[in-house]
Amino acid sequence: YSLVLTMWMPPLYAVLYDQVLPRMRGITSSIYLFAMTIIGLGIGPYAVGLVSDATHGDLATAILSVNWVAPAIVAMLVILALRVDRDQASLLDRTRAAGEKV
Repeated sequence: YSLVLTMWMPPLYAVLYDQVLPRMRGITSSIYLFAMTIIGLGIGPYAVGLVSDATHGDLATAILSVNWVAPAIVAMLVILALRVDRDQASLLDRTRAAGEKV
């Protein structure tokens, strides 16, 4: 279960690093990890607690109710996946515009 649950991580990092200039890979990963930590580890448990309080302490319902964000995340990832080829095609132009030697 844990293996399947995290299968999205290696391709995501590959796409993240492939879409930015080499000198920006460190800041890209740090921004991504910061955002995932704040959203996933900060807002997630807080939202579950709010729903649990609203449902009079039913923690099982609260945990299951936060799955409503999954369709929005899937839609966002599909939209971003459709942009990968276009972004990859413009990488060389963006590299030159940033002053990098190619």
